Amino acid sequence: MAWSLRYLGHVWQTPWQTKAIYQKVLAIFEEVGDERGTVETLYRLGMVTAQMGDYQEAQQFYQNSLARSQKLGRQEVIMFCLAELGYIEWAFGNYQSAAEQCQESLALALEIGYPSYEATTLRYLGRITASLENFQGAKKYLKESIAIHEEIGLQGMTAEGLGELANVSALEHSFAEAGQLAQDSLMLCQELEYRAGEIVPYTVLGEVALGWGNFPEAQANFRNALQIAVEVGVPSYALHALVGMAKLLAALGEKEQALELATCIIQHPASWQWSKDCIAPLAAELETELPPEVVQAARVRGKEKNLEQVWEGVGQTYI
Repeated sequence: MAWSLRYLGHVWQTPWQTKAIYQKVLAIFEEVGDERGTVETLYRLGMVTAQMGDYQEAQQFYQNSLARSQKLGRQEVIMFCLAELGYIEWAFGNYQSAAEQCQESLALALEIGYPSYEATTLRYLGRITASLENFQGAKKYLKESIAIHEEIGLQGMTAEGLGELANVSALEHSFAEAGQLAQDSLMLCQELEYRAGEIVPYTVLGEVALGWGNFPEAQANFRNALQIAVEVGVPSYALHALVGMAKLLAALGEKEQALELATCIIQHPASWQWSKDCIAPLAAELETELPPEVVQAARVRGKEKNLEQVWEGVGQTYI
């Protein structure tokens, strides 16, 4: 029964429902003493909890799964947990620790011959390296990841890698390159009907349009990214799309609304530290330009609104 329920968790519609299923599965495995099922379910609980943006709880699930897997000698689960713990450390902004965890996972993937997860870990290392502003190093990792995914035919992962590569080019202000890579990623995601994969390329296309001063196109792309992220339940990606939207509103002179979004990003528990670091300079600048009472009101609204409310507000704003 537990294994059947776990399969149901794979195909469930929302992260919250999936988590509820996995928690029931975990209770059954623990009750009957199935350690193999327990360690795998703990790992999957970590994944869905991280997707929901609760990084501390996800970290506890991964650490529990890792400790039990090490006792059992389950190398593949150890490899998974190390990489995902690296992702969690990246989300917290602990980039050196994140890189170390991912390097351990990568070494294990190479040792046991697990190319798909080798590629996934390389993609994580690309993101970590980009956060450290080593853009050439990030591109190297990402191109290696894409090559592996292409070779083994995982098109969805190839699309994700292209989106990450597009993001690095946008960070370098290589907008033509970023735009082409993002379009390639988006087209592949749409062919595969991989809706969640569309979030990053839409966000990058928004940054590209913003960089070129095409504000209506930037708005449309950021709104697409935000809408999909809210629909599929990945708040961290929604919040990062809001970074671009806040910059766009500030560029249009909508400073109070921009500060409200910036506050939401900085205060939201699901925000990556990278997203907070990206928006913090703009927030500080806006706070010096607006009257104190306006700043206070924007801060209160930014703290109180959930992402669905933010999306409704952004969705009603037209350029």
